Amino acid sequence: MNNTSTVRILFTPDKSDYSGMNYIRKNLTYLMGAKNLPTPQALAEAAGPSYSTIYRILNDDDYKPTSKTLDQLGAYFSVPGDDLRRKDITNDPRLKRDLVLVRMLDGFELPSGPLFDHYHWLDDPIAFPRSWFLFNVGIEPEFARFAVKRNQSNRGELAEGSIAIIDTRATDVEVWGVGLYAYTYHNVRDIKKLTWLPADNVLRISGSEESKDLTELQGKELEKFVIHGKVLTKITPSRV
Repeated sequence: MNNTSTVRILFTPDKSDYSGMNYIRKNLTYLMGAKNLPTPQALAEAAGPSYSTIYRILNDDDYKPTSKTLDQLGAYFSVPGDDLRRKDITNDPRLKRDLVLVRMLDGFELPSGPLFDHYHWLDDPIAFPRSWFLFNVGIEPEFARFAVKRNQSNRGELAEGSIAIIDTRATDVEVWGVGLYAYTYHNVRDIKKLTWLPADNVLRISGSEESKDLTELQGKELEKFVIHGKVLTKITPSRV
């Protein structure tokens, strides 16, 4: 399930500035049709904003949705929230039915340095062929995010510079099992192997050399450990 030979990064997002122009009604109407959401109530239940908020966006020329509302709608449709308001996305090739959009995992932006230089073209979101995504990842794109491995701690499993596709629903190792997870601990973000040891109530964090890379957390130490999701597949640097 990890064959990445057919993966291509298909675009870099349009950076055109539509400052002052409001396309949100047109965009939402288009996206609701693409998602088979016939009413404001259906969109409200699916995406999070209230029915009254969705109704006003679609019917009130003077209504200006909050940044929180734009972010909720953007997350649901895998489109940057501000693009819903400032760009006419109805003809955007990234939104055609044969493509899947995956946004970057919050907080996992590339730092300056060799990785950033290598991926200077990488932007948010990235697009994949739908057939590849559904076969190799196996989840709906709304649950997926991507992140780039920043170090060599798990070489052999996830090489430095690999793009990892992450299931954001998988935030409990005891439920989802041993695997590579994206996490934050004391403001440090990484992707490593996590194992839950139920007999001791211990979470084990390990790299490719456990004798050197092993950390175990329990009790109050776990309160500052946030799991963002489990890695489902990877795209090696040689494929992008």
